[in-house]
Amino acid sequence: MKLSALPRLLCCFLLAALVLCLGGCVYFRLLQLKNQLGNFDENFAAVTTDGVTIVCLHPLLLSDDLRFLGIDPKTIKTNGQTTRWHVRWLKDEPPQAEAEALHDVELFMDLKDDKLQSLHIPERYFEFFPKDLFVDLLRSTGQASIDKLSHRAEVHAGQEMQETMAVLPALSSVEKLLGLPTEKKRDGELIRYRYRYRTETPTGRGKAIEMIFSFDQKTGNLRKLVGKLPKGTMSYEFPVETAEAHSVPPTPVPTDTKSSD
Repeated sequence: MKLSALPRLLCCFLLAALVLCLGGCVYFRLLQLKNQLGNFDENFAAVTTDGVTIVCLHPLLLSDDLRFLGIDPKTIKTNGQTTRWHVRWLKDEPPQAEAEALHDVELFMDLKDDKLQSLHIPERYFEFFPKDLFVDLLRSTGQASIDKLSHRAEVHAGQEMQETMAVLPALSSVEKLLGLPTEKKRDGELIRYRYRYRTETPTGRGKAIEMIFSFDQKTGNLRKLVGKLPKGTMSYEFPVETAEAHSVPPTPVPTDTKSSD
């Protein structure tokens, strides 16, 4: 027997409401996570002796939340009650890159009772990117302004980051750490380095991520950092006057932008 128009409409409405509620649970936990980051020291411990490990003192995110965000592990290992995810992305190299070049981003996540307990980033990533700066960027995320419709969060670095602003990575440091960008493009007074990473998983379910660095063409100082995740975008802006106050000797900016201009 066919449903009449009104019952069909109600069924569709209830189905849509169920989907929104299920998705809403994820976003509610993400909002809670943002609030936790706003009180960083009460909710997290940062261990920087070997790489950087962020320990969640009050775990929130579930494994399904991580997958919803596009994070899918390359491998999963269980040790007692703890499950370790090894997550790895491989960079899309530009055409002019050497054939043997291989740059990746990897991290390790420990889960217990299906909740994220800690996140570890290996030491090798902090040769040119200061650990204190990374932790301060996490702290500042708690003060981000959120655009719910576009799933975008923006952070304007200010007084709370004065000390670490002095060690913002310059263009040359980023190239040494991440290699040549997937794409580079001039935009007014800025030169943008776009790095795109595809996930390395046995399932193929993980999503690609991007990092976009905007540098001053004259000095090579970092002006903006954007992280594009499968379910949202994080944007960090650094004030010009602060960067200039802590500026280092100018870094020559490459002039070859043929691949993306």
